[in-house]
Amino acid sequence: MTALRQMSSEEREDLITGQKHKEKEKDNSGNTGLDQPYLPRDLAEVSKFTRRISEAPMPPKTKLPPGFDRYDGTRDPEDHLHAFRGAGQLGRWSMPVWCHMFVQTLTEGARLWFDSLPPGSIDSYEELSEKFLRNFGQQRKVVKNPNEILHIRQRDNERIDQYMERFVKESMNIKDVPEVMKISSFINGLKHAQLCEKLGEEFPPSFDNLMDRVRAFVRGKDTVSKAKETDTTSRRATPTTRPLEKGTLYTRKPPFDRMLHDRARPSYSPYRPRGRGLPPYSDSFTPLVKTPSEILATERVKNSFPRPPPIKPGPKAQPNEYCEFHKGFGHKTDDCMYLKREIEAAVKTGRLAHLVKEIKEGGGDRKGKRCKRAGEGRC
Repeated sequence: MTALRQMSSEEREDLITGQKHKEKEKDNSGNTGLDQPYLPRDLAEVSKFTRRISEAPMPPKTKLPPGFDRYDGTRDPEDHLHAFRGAGQLGRWSMPVWCHMFVQTLTEGARLWFDSLPPGSIDSYEELSEKFLRNFGQQRKVVKNPNEILHIRQRDNERIDQYMERFVKESMNIKDVPEVMKISSFINGLKHAQLCEKLGEEFPPSFDNLMDRVRAFVRGKDTVSKAKETDTTSRRATPTTRPLEKGTLYTRKPPFDRMLHDRARPSYSPYRPRGRGLPPYSDSFTPLVKTPSEILATERVKNSFPRPPPIKPGPKAQPNEYCEFHKGFGHKTDDCMYLKREIEAAVKTGRLAHLVKEIKEGGGDRKGKRCKRAGEGRC
């Protein structure tokens, strides 16, 4: 107590602070085990690795590269090992880390294989990779003979760019092929005479140079084809005027079925002489007191009608209806447009004027009215 009294206030504060610091350190020392990496007690007993690998410390933040493919036992095991070696060398892992990280790349069938291994049977990464290749060796790619490259040919209806892509892909599975042999095989497999001629003018010094020249040729062909398509499209958008057909407007003959059935458009008689009216002829006819079939049966003017062309089958043709004018089946006599037009021409020229309905029915009345207005006793 006497010593404490003789101390200054600063010394007494430092003494109390030091005691509290020691108490904190003591409390923290009791919880250090919870902050350390945890390993189950039986991990070494159930692990497929030996104790020196299973109990080796793992560095923090050890990860596989992003997007690293998992191996399911269906692909080439050598390709998977090659990709994993690159990840291990990049991460500068220790040998136990190589073993533990390789297990993380296995899935599905490959994972089942690793789980079936006896505990403590693997003591190094080399032993693990050897067992891995021995079990999945049947999935290795077949190494083709260099002569197999001679069998890669351009198929029928296969474009040049498609053949080029397939040739590069298939030739990658053929090892120990000289570059000159590779170039010759590609050229001999082509079925495009123009490209073969261009490549034969100067033999490519390397396969890369060959691919560059083929790509340039394909781009040129695409440019030409697109230019032709553009030119064709522009011609369709602005069609040129067709030259006039030989002959005058009155002598050109339209198709029979169009003239017979398309009554909305003006039609032209293929056998009508020029002196019978001005074209285009209308389908509105003068009302008559006789039907076309009656005129054809009773009037002598029918002998001056030219012979009509044969009836052609059309969308409105009726095989059960007979035409006396055409002497054939397809429509009725009273519906025959050829006969109606001939009758109309005869009416306008006066040969059938006596059959006009207005003259036949009302001619006497008009004549009597004129006589009365004139004050004449006789008509």
